[in-house]
Amino acid sequence: MDLTLSEVLIVSGSLILIGLLVSEILDWLQMLIPLTSNNQVFIPLPVFDYANDNQPHDWKAEFIRRVRSNQSPINIITNDSVVIEGGDPLDWIDYSTQPEVMTMINDGNTITLHFVWPNGIIPHIEKGPLRYSYNFHSIIFYWGISDDVGSEHGLDNVKYPMEMQLVHVKANLESPRTIITTENSDEIAIISYFFKISKDNNDALDNITSKLSNVEDVQSKIFIEPFNIDTLFPIFKRKFYTFNGSSTALSFSENVTWIINPEPLNIARTQMEKFRKINLLKREEIKKYQPIQTFNQETVYFHE
Repeated sequence: MDLTLSEVLIVSGSLILIGLLVSEILDWLQMLIPLTSNNQVFIPLPVFDYANDNQPHDWKAEFIRRVRSNQSPINIITNDSVVIEGGDPLDWIDYSTQPEVMTMINDGNTITLHFVWPNGIIPHIEKGPLRYSYNFHSIIFYWGISDDVGSEHGLDNVKYPMEMQLVHVKANLESPRTIITTENSDEIAIISYFFKISKDNNDALDNITSKLSNVEDVQSKIFIEPFNIDTLFPIFKRKFYTFNGSSTALSFSENVTWIINPEPLNIARTQMEKFRKINLLKREEIKKYQPIQTFNQETVYFHE
């Protein structure tokens, strides 16, 4: 069968895209099986929850290899933070690039967004409080059953109805599997945004909330129409809080640099209610109890 040049290009592009998707799927499947290295067996990922039999005070005993004294989330007391003046601004690179593929997943714990990028272009951050470059990986949403709970972190003893986390991994890491097995303290950088209830609709969030009804069930997954992710959040270079802490989802490893934007974004109540209709494992515990960690001993810095 003879193919025209345009048909050959279309077929080739489709095969490349399929290959990228298969690679991403296999990458994540590796996280679900026990890992071995140098005859050492690593514990597979625990189920992430805040149920009565898995409260944060149990984490040190159960995950003693990973958990030390810098667990997250924390309550940021702004007056206690150390002000950094004149430091390098946080650089955001290629965040205006539109992904080729966007996937929305209800993993039973939260809603996550995953991406495939064109031509090997991956958005990344560097400088600011970071010593390395970190590639953008995914977006995670955490929300609560009422307007006064939901965000993982607190700001001056205030919690918000939702927190959006932009997860980044160090540029030299090959896969999410490496995050779990590493002992280094700076493999992940997470940028967090709070949301507050507003009478005005957040039009950018409609790209997300309009699809949530398709992932209300646990382990459901859909492909959504790609859009520019930088429409979801403002790019900031200064005026943020940062500290060293732990992942709240990936084995609680203390290898995260947290960057917290203190200015909350808007979300309409109708949009917030669409998140609250999502079915999650141990729904009430996860949505209601996301305790602040009192044994994080790291200093919180504010970058002017």
